Amino acid sequence: MVWMTMPNTEKPNCEVCGDTGWIEKSGGMVQCECVARKAKQHRMKVIIEQSGLIGSLKEKTFDNFIPKSKQQKYVLEQVKKGDSFFLVGPFGTGKTHLLAASVNEALKRGVMAVFFSVPWLLEIIRGDLLSGKKIGIMEKVCEVEYLALDDLGKEKPTDTVQEKLFMILDRREVCGLRTSVTSNLGPETLASERLDGAIISRITGMCQLLLLEGSDYRKEKKK
Repeated sequence: MVWMTMPNTEKPNCEVCGDTGWIEKSGGMVQCECVARKAKQHRMKVIIEQSGLIGSLKEKTFDNFIPKSKQQKYVLEQVKKGDSFFLVGPFGTGKTHLLAASVNEALKRGVMAVFFSVPWLLEIIRGDLLSGKKIGIMEKVCEVEYLALDDLGKEKPTDTVQEKLFMILDRREVCGLRTSVTSNLGPETLASERLDGAIISRITGMCQLLLLEGSDYRKEKKK
C-alpha cells in the first residue's frame, strides 16, 4: 500500500518568505522582515503580561466613569480623544480610572498598550539593572505603541533610575509615541521636589496638561 500525504494548502502568514524566515536578495539569502516583526510582537506580548492592568483596572471604561462636575466632564472628553495627556489632581478624583480606561480602549482597538504604576515600573527597572538583563523592561516600554504611567512622583527614585526614566520618555518623545501620565503633584512641584526637570520637560512637551478637580470618591464611598 502506498501512503500519500496531502499537500499543505494553508496560506502562509508571510507571503514574502512563505514562513521560512529567509528571502533571496542580491544573490544571497537574507532574513525576512517578518522575523523582526514576530520578535517585536513577542516582546510586546511579554510586556503586556508584565503590565499592571490587573483586577478591577480591566473593568475601567469611559462609560463607567461618572463625572461629578463640568470640569470632570471636560477632562473625560479630552482623554477620550486618544492623545497623550498628563493628568494632575488630588487623591481619589478618578485619575487612575481614566488612565486605565484609555488603555482598555486602546487594547480594544488593537493597539499595543500597557499600564504601569510608576513605583512598580521603577522597581522592575531596578531588578533588571541588578540582574544585568540585556533586553529588560526599559527597552520594551520604549517601543510599545501606548504607554500609560500612573502615580508619577509617588517616590523619589535614585539618580540611576531617573536616568533610565528620562531615556524612556526621551525616546518616546523623539519617536512620537503616545504616552500618558498621572500624578498628584503638578509639573513645577515634581521638577523641584521629586524628579529631574528634564523628565518633566519631556512629559509636558508631548502631553496635554489636564487638571482633575474633585473630592476623594474613596472617602465618599465609605460614608
